[in-house]
Amino acid sequence: MKKKSTLALLLVLAMVITCLAGCGSNAASSASAPAEQSASAHAEATQAPAAPETDTPSEVGSTQEPDSAVAEGPADYTDANANNDYEGWREMLKTLHTELPITEDPVTLTYFLGYETSGLTYIEGNDLENQQVWKWLAENTGVKMELTVVDKASETDKFNLMIASGDYTDLLNISDYAAGPEAALNEDIIIDLGEYLDENMPNYSEIIHADQNVYSKVQDADMFLCIYPIKDQNANPGSIGTFVRMDWLEDLGLDVPTTYDELTDVLTAFKNEKGAIEPMSLFNTISMQNGLLMGGFGSKAELSADAMGTDFGTSFYQEDGKVIYGATQDGTRKYLSWLHKLYEQGLINFENMQNRDVNPFGDLNAGEASRGETGYIFSNQPFGGNYSTMAAQNGDPNCNWWPVQDVAETSGQTIPFYEETSMVDTTGAAKISISSQCDEVETALQFLDYGYSYEGGLLYNYGFEQGSGHDVETWYYDESGEPMFDGDALLSVAESTNLASGVVSTKDLAGVVYDTRLSFEFGERELSCFDAWSTNKNGSNNLGSDVVLTSEESTEASAIYSDIITHVATSALQFINGAQDVDDDAAWDAYVKSVEDMNIDGLTEIIQTAYDRVN
Repeated sequence: MKKKSTLALLLVLAMVITCLAGCGSNAASSASAPAEQSASAHAEATQAPAAPETDTPSEVGSTQEPDSAVAEGPADYTDANANNDYEGWREMLKTLHTELPITEDPVTLTYFLGYETSGLTYIEGNDLENQQVWKWLAENTGVKMELTVVDKASETDKFNLMIASGDYTDLLNISDYAAGPEAALNEDIIIDLGEYLDENMPNYSEIIHADQNVYSKVQDADMFLCIYPIKDQNANPGSIGTFVRMDWLEDLGLDVPTTYDELTDVLTAFKNEKGAIEPMSLFNTISMQNGLLMGGFGSKAELSADAMGTDFGTSFYQEDGKVIYGATQDGTRKYLSWLHKLYEQGLINFENMQNRDVNPFGDLNAGEASRGETGYIFSNQPFGGNYSTMAAQNGDPNCNWWPVQDVAETSGQTIPFYEETSMVDTTGAAKISISSQCDEVETALQFLDYGYSYEGGLLYNYGFEQGSGHDVETWYYDESGEPMFDGDALLSVAESTNLASGVVSTKDLAGVVYDTRLSFEFGERELSCFDAWSTNKNGSNNLGSDVVLTSEESTEASAIYSDIITHVATSALQFINGAQDVDDDAAWDAYVKSVEDMNIDGLTEIIQTAYDRVN
């Protein structure tokens, strides 16, 4: 007999456990970690205690009933994450539970899963199809997942072959279907889930009804055709940032720079003492947008006319609800003035900055970084062995690129910007639909709903807690009561570009809030990226990724912006190389006036209207 999932409101306000915030608590120490620091030392630095006392089951996957004293029924969490205030949202996520088992009569469901299988080395007995997480789910939910696993490289082709055969698995990652979910519905490949969700996915239903923006994202043409992963916040401060030659800093007896003045001194030392031809390597747009480098000056702006030019969130931000165009603000002026001084001192390569591709490692591997000619670079999450490549190419066995926090005007200053992503992942791997051939629709949805429970979210994101009695235990609670990966445990599980403890593969089932760190190569350096790049950012002035223009607004805005961004990009380069004097008030005022004459006020009004719609 199938049991219904239950919701309960836990009155546990003493502990705040979130899935994405866990790395931030020890960011400062991680940001300055020396080259030889081990993953074990990183873990010890957190002084992790035993699991905090709480009414919430401490072991992931526990069948313990929620506290009977807890109030029944959902609270009102409407737009709980409005204005980037996620505490109410996160507290809501902690109230979601699933009573196990889901079914007393064991059920087998089939699932087509594309997975990056190349280069994986598993510990004995924990291979992809026998991972502890999958086994635990089968034993405790009553639902066994029978996986059809294909290599990620051939996933789309094999998925299409399956569809063409007319023999579908019960669960489908409809991202593989190029025509999209609505076409799949019309072709009788998947079903509309709307009539099932409230009764069979109470956790998911609670989440999507708790926030207007989330609800609008999970609808497919006013239907519910897919179950999507949902994050506990809509921003990702730890996905792109700065790396420094930590070995150079140590050789020169220098600290990690935290201010623009300190960075200038470091770059000067790299030039004079290490022979760096390009001490800081800027690459076209990324280091000049999203507040990544200029954020410490209190502004953000797109200063390059590339494909990012229509992404208005890179140039606009808000203060107290007022939308502001960053490229004409005083903070941007200070940033350009600083870059000009670096240019004059030979600390940046102007020609490279103009011509470099937006893919940093594509250029850096073949250029300055690989030849030991730069010591300060910008990059996204580290993939593909770029560090070892660059170290090997420059012939320096001591070469050590290490992630460090963004610089600001003053030490300890908080930067109010970071890269944003939607709370709802509508494009990722875990975009799950129920096929028209599934005979256990209700059970399948109840099983998926477990991933949106508090306990299921911990399991899917982190695996098994230390001390829970499993062979592979990958996380613990840190001193602030937040889940933290154990770097040593992760590295013992698999030598892989993905975590192979069962967490990654179960993450491919839609569930609550997958941890951004799961996309890293798990080494100490990679685990430190999130820490370092999240250290001094709070995103309080972000527009919000849910600020979206209508098609009419987008057409009008793009027509205005296309000319503006070209002019701004040209002017920015002229200010940096000295063709225009950025420190001359008349020259700057003339630049601002020229942008105003191109109708920046009209464009700002369009963005303001979109912002007001969701705020």
